[in-house]
Amino acid sequence: MLRTFLSLCVLLGFCNGCAPAEECKTGMVDTFDDPAKWVFNGADSPWVSDVSGTVKSRVHVTEGESATRLVFDENRGVGKAQIFLKYPDASGNLSCGTHLLVDIHTDQTLFLRLDFHDRNFHYRMGKFVVVPEGMNRDVRLPLSLYSRETLESFNQMSFMLTGHEPDSTVVFDNLRLVKDVAEAGREFERKGRAALSGIGNLARGSIASASSQEGADKGPGKGIDGIADSRWASVYADEQWYEVRLPEPLEFNQIVFDWESAYGRQYSVLIANNNEDWEEVAVVTDGRGGVETVTFSSVTADRVRIELHRRGTQYGYSFHELQLRHRPDAEPGISRQGGVSAFVEPVTNFRPRSAHVQSGEGPPEFNNVRTNRDRVPVFGLFEAMFDLNATHDNPYDPADIDVVAEFTSPEGKAHKVPAFFMWPFERTVVKGQEQLRAADLPEWHIRFTPTQPGRWEFTIRATDRTGATETEVLSFLAIPSKRDGFIRINNDNPYYFATDTSDVFFPVGLNMCWYVDTTGEGNLQTVAYDRWLESLAANGGNFIRIWMFSVSFNPEWIETGLGQYDERQPHLWRLDYIMRRCEELGIRVQFCLLNHGQLSLSTNSEWNANPYNAAIGGPIDHPVEFLTDETARTMFRRRLRYLMARYSYSPNVFAWEWFNEIENTSGLDTEALLPWVAEMTDVIREWDPNHHLITTSAKGSERVYGPDSIDFTQPHMYEVGNWPPAIFAKIHRLRNEYRKPVFVGELGIEHNPPRIDPAGRHLHTGNWASLMSGAAGGAMTWWWDSYVAPRDLWHVYRGISSFAEDEPLHLSKGPGRKFAVEHPEARLEAMALDLSDRTLLWIRRKDATATAFSGKHSELPDFSTVTGATLSPDRLDFTPSRVEWWNTAGGTISGKTVHDEGNDQISIPGFRTDIAAKFFATKREQ
Repeated sequence: MLRTFLSLCVLLGFCNGCAPAEECKTGMVDTFDDPAKWVFNGADSPWVSDVSGTVKSRVHVTEGESATRLVFDENRGVGKAQIFLKYPDASGNLSCGTHLLVDIHTDQTLFLRLDFHDRNFHYRMGKFVVVPEGMNRDVRLPLSLYSRETLESFNQMSFMLTGHEPDSTVVFDNLRLVKDVAEAGREFERKGRAALSGIGNLARGSIASASSQEGADKGPGKGIDGIADSRWASVYADEQWYEVRLPEPLEFNQIVFDWESAYGRQYSVLIANNNEDWEEVAVVTDGRGGVETVTFSSVTADRVRIELHRRGTQYGYSFHELQLRHRPDAEPGISRQGGVSAFVEPVTNFRPRSAHVQSGEGPPEFNNVRTNRDRVPVFGLFEAMFDLNATHDNPYDPADIDVVAEFTSPEGKAHKVPAFFMWPFERTVVKGQEQLRAADLPEWHIRFTPTQPGRWEFTIRATDRTGATETEVLSFLAIPSKRDGFIRINNDNPYYFATDTSDVFFPVGLNMCWYVDTTGEGNLQTVAYDRWLESLAANGGNFIRIWMFSVSFNPEWIETGLGQYDERQPHLWRLDYIMRRCEELGIRVQFCLLNHGQLSLSTNSEWNANPYNAAIGGPIDHPVEFLTDETARTMFRRRLRYLMARYSYSPNVFAWEWFNEIENTSGLDTEALLPWVAEMTDVIREWDPNHHLITTSAKGSERVYGPDSIDFTQPHMYEVGNWPPAIFAKIHRLRNEYRKPVFVGELGIEHNPPRIDPAGRHLHTGNWASLMSGAAGGAMTWWWDSYVAPRDLWHVYRGISSFAEDEPLHLSKGPGRKFAVEHPEARLEAMALDLSDRTLLWIRRKDATATAFSGKHSELPDFSTVTGATLSPDRLDFTPSRVEWWNTAGGTISGKTVHDEGNDQISIPGFRTDIAAKFFATKREQ
């Protein structure tokens, strides 16, 4: 039978050079009862040599055997304990499917990290689970989540526990090894949600009922089934209730909610026995979502009822799990853990703040400084990572701990870049669902993009309340590359975009503002973005717009408070992931920094969960004060600096957008807006070394386009039946008024996911009309997740992207123009864009509008082919020598003709709804 060894090693963070364990007993370690089981085989373990002088005890336990007890009491700082599991089989390989069970008695949050080792290599697989506050149950770590191939490549593994605070005692009872995956890993293999997976839930097996439910798959029983990705959800109304009928009277004093984003803001807990009257035992007036534990005096009851009075969002109420617990030592009150409240958040819960608040005895100290590579392509990512021993309370507050790098180019030009504090995560996809788990303890990062080849030097300076420290001069080599760099305004034509190495960038794409599940498929999140981005890129798309939205990418919200981004780190990691995918696929991203609902009392209002709101601890009473209140402005400047530090490195950031539809906020479109824009623009300019473009969007309040700091205009257009003339008029007017690039940031035939245009005709005409009107990019639909993706309309982008590719739009002689096309019956219109040596032309049937396609799933069969249409050469600025005719749907050349100067008419090939052409002034080699 395979023998399995368990070694327990305690690392004391500030006890360097201590004697062996039997000589170091002063309140530090109360070991297992039998000292004869201690094993010191340092020569056999490369890990031991890395931490020489800090190993306190090692104990082996045969498989299935129970050790008695280990108490760790660390009084000198954050301590660590590592648990080694060694599996020498006949071939020296690991045995898979083994789990570690540990009974935890602590009110601290612990972090467990999984490491694999062999004699010459150490590979950190990542953090598995965080023990929830007050848990007194088995913690199961399913190693079977990793493949046998991965496990068998190592001959040793270890778990690290860390995160308990100084002066605390952590007790581990019954450490043992089991090999029953079904028994030991069942709960955590569900979806990786460690905190609430039905463990110790007295409500399991009970009968649940509710005042309402949203959909057949969100009934009340889903709230106590122990399945992480199921949930109960109510209708969208305030006064609701949820009731649990227990099989018998049980004693309990805690109720725990694992809220979905639609959480309860105000609610009360009631209990009853034997159908007696309800008795109120707890009231919550400031619910914040995430995982909330409500503790009250112990009661015995067979019914529990939650009266839900006020919602925390515009949606209803919803939780993944409701737990009843009996914790005799728990103090009455409410506690919150994690608080990450996305629509479905399959992230191992964590309490990160205790792990990074440090108190040093001198100036900051850099540790473990490393870089992603020594040779970096020009316009590629250079990243430095490091740990920092410093005295600070909040790593996101530069007034508390300020870390800045200064890069010097080969020509001697300095670039200042702030560092940022982040938590790493790992993603797995199980049955199409995203699962995240914290992969390691947090660390500091610096991201920078070299813009020219040669040797770049840099130093990093950290300043806290005790002083400042600077690293030695470090360097890397930037090598030439074919990457095209950042987006700019074209130097020759201010109505178009360019890159650092090319003349024209014409955005073609759509909004992809968040990963909310609108399809009922569950925890897709980044998996959904994989699908969307790959589909867009496969059809020639190169642009998306993302919101820093409350349920997706906003770094601070109700569960964080202002200026504290820990609980939002999973969201930001997802944004990192999406940016990497966009970089791989050649897609640029516009960041909308503030969606209107955050600062609105009426339109899609999220104000009651906005941490700036004084009602939940913020500095302002009304959204309009966001522009003028000094505290609010200070905190937003801090947020901007963090976002610049984390994302301004990327050439794939197209632009920063201040507001989505400023007129839909509550009063921010005032005289105070423009000074605010100027102030915050200065913040971006200070911390964005790459000078990304800046914009804002509006449906009506166009005066926000006026400041010089706004690089281009981006109107939103809805509910127009015939898009080409509407877009033509809008583009011409805004170009003439503001002398800046303009393209439509949101376009919709309705204010809801389109029903009357299932074929995407308005997307097709919107893009073609934009190009031919002189817009700087295509028109972008809003309904990406509920219209384009489910109807598979990605092909709409293929034609326009192929046609516009490599066209020298910056050589245009002005905005587009339109004119009638001759035909005896059909009503035809042409839109033309004149370039220096060619004219781009789009000819369409005026009656082939989006509304004409109502109820159809493909082009209408009654649009018969138009033949016999002609075009006078007088409509062009030159006599063409060659014509390319293009299929607008497929983006392919359907024919080529040579024009005879003796002909007074140009014959147009037959088409059904529209056709495009390129007329060339001079002959070119075929």
